[in-house]
Amino acid sequence: MVLTLAGCPGPSGAADTAAKTATNTATKTEAEPAPADKPEPVAAPEPEANDGFSSLEPAAPGPLPAWFSVDAFEHAKVIRQDERSSPLPTGQSATMIVLELTAGTTPAQCLEAAKTKLGESISELPEPTTTPQGYLTIKGKTSEYEYTVVCGIAKATPTMFLSVVQ
Repeated sequence: MVLTLAGCPGPSGAADTAAKTATNTATKTEAEPAPADKPEPVAAPEPEANDGFSSLEPAAPGPLPAWFSVDAFEHAKVIRQDERSSPLPTGQSATMIVLELTAGTTPAQCLEAAKTKLGESISELPEPTTTPQGYLTIKGKTSEYEYTVVCGIAKATPTMFLSVVQ
């Protein structure tokens, strides 16, 4: 039985392999630029104070629309009202009112009352949607603000939620 080990270095081949490895390492070291030869990273330019796309401070919100008032809805009682909350991450401010409506008011009646009031200042109202919980919702946007109206029964009480984001 004869065994041939082709390609395997013998005892004298080990010295040749070590010499080749040393030569390859020296060649790679010479090819890589020294740290001082590498270019400095270039920093991004600082934005100008007024680049035309953003402002440094958020704009002050305009006046609230006439329909966004406790007095706009008869026989409604304020459950919660947040006046001009702290700015959102977008720089806008949000304001909301939650109203308790007269007992027996259905979500459809609530929505009709809201559409009547909003229609006084908004010419085209979007179609309402229904949430899985059965709340009727209108969400829209004008040139001055975004609005949301939600009508439904919350904790056995007819309720209207109004929100304006400017």
